[in-house]
Order: sequence, then C-alpha cells, then structure tokens
Amino acid sequence: MIIQAEALVRRAAALGKHGRTLTVEERQRISEALPIYPTWLLDLLSAFPLCGLELGWQAAPPEEQWDGVQWVEVCNADGILTESLEAYPGIDILPAGYVNFGDGCGSGDPYFLCVHEGNDPPLYEVYHDAGEDTETILAEGRKLVAPSLSEF
Repeated sequence: MIIQAEALVRRAAALGKHGRTLTVEERQRISEALPIYPTWLLDLLSAFPLCGLELGWQAAPPEEQWDGVQWVEVCNADGILTESLEAYPGIDILPAGYVNFGDGCGSGDPYFLCVHEGNDPPLYEVYHDAGEDTETILAEGRKLVAPSLSEF
C-alpha cells in the first residue's frame, strides 16, 4: 500500500492538490478515543499527506450534465472521530467494526472501512440516511467504492 500512497500523493501534487499528515497529537487522540482504528491506517495517514486530500472516483457512467465522478476528502483526526463516534451512520456501524476514512464532498455521505476485513480492506460509501440500525445500514445503505483501499 506504501507504493500506491506514494504514487497517489505524486499524482495529486502534479494536479496542485495537497493534503497533510496526521500530527502526533492527532494520532494519539484517535488511538485513545477509537482503539479499534487500525495501526496500519494510522501509520499511512501519519507518513503520507493524505488528510484533507480530495480524491475522485468514477461513481457512475458520465452523463450529459455530470461526469459521474464523486469526491471524497480523506479525514483528519477531527473528522475521523466525529464521523465514527458522534455522527450517523458511524455510531451505528462502529460496533460492526466500521471506522471512518473520509467524507463525501457534496453528498454528505461518509466513507468507511471495516477493521475486520484485513490490512487492505474494501472502501465503502455509507449513506447517512439509510437507517438507524446496523443491519439495515450495512444491508441497504452501503455501497462498495473499491475492493481494497490500495485499489482506490
């Protein structure tokens, strides 16, 4: 995943887009408040300037009025903690192992990965209005964005 992160940061910089790394204090806050947050992801966000970086993905085929690209902003500590511990749907899916990765730019739908799906898990967009119980949200309100974070 390190090679993919390096390449992503280079491509973004070439387009004039920049993020930042997690600070030591932010990393500590996440570790203390959200012990299930994966160490490998903390390492990635601490080593590469991804926080605040807006990443586009082809969510739908292009149409006349829309190119089909949706944008996700990789969260910093405040975003990760808020989306995972204070906001819906994060509060409801945290017990199933879902932690925040990013926030949808424009859609308001956050992006999560599941800590139980390995060290390169799928990335999901989770609709903020899909329901209020874990089973409903995961069955009806979760969209696979990429089969692994490194492929995203």
